[in-house]
Amino acid sequence: PRTGGTADGTWKPPIDGALLALVPDGANGCWGGGRFDSNGSGSGFARFSKTQGTAAPAYAATIENTGAVKVIKPNPVSGGWFIGGDFDMVNGTKKHALFRLLPGGTVDASWSAGLRGYYTEVNALDITGNNLLAGGQFEVPGLANELLYNCLLINIGTGQAVTNFKPNPSSTVYSIVPQNGAWLVGGLFNLIGGENISYIARIGANGNTEALFDP
Repeated sequence: PRTGGTADGTWKPPIDGALLALVPDGANGCWGGGRFDSNGSGSGFARFSKTQGTAAPAYAATIENTGAVKVIKPNPVSGGWFIGGDFDMVNGTKKHALFRLLPGGTVDASWSAGLRGYYTEVNALDITGNNLLAGGQFEVPGLANELLYNCLLINIGTGQAVTNFKPNPSSTVYSIVPQNGAWLVGGLFNLIGGENISYIARIGANGNTEALFDP
């Protein structure tokens, strides 16, 4: 909307589908993610400019048409953005549920968090220090054949999981909200951090659940 809340009738890029996430791109435009294309061209992740008008957006990354981008998080450490969703391929290369977009707007081909699972998705992201907190439905190997799943702390530089951070919620995480050095985590779980807590929990910086927080 323009000033005053009215829609700009001249700004209507041709997209077909659903837009699920928007963030500013720092260059008078924004990144948009979801499940959409433009007349069959591009898919799932694009840049929209302030002067877009009726032109198609620029598709910086193509998500396979059965997947979708659900969350976009700016990277304050080295610039760029992290993009999560329920896709398996980005620009024809395997990138399960999470990829890194460099400050120039290109996909970082070398960065991977190694997420896997039967139905891999990332629904929520937060950044703390040099780490990225991801929530969704996924798993990665930890230490001594242990699995870490559904809520993961990832080193921004290397993509490696922080193996001593393991709240391991029993089902999908859909939302993460930072709160005074801790996080509120919401989802379909009924067990998290070894505690029988359902749907919403608070976890500390070490991944431990606050057992007394049980709405």
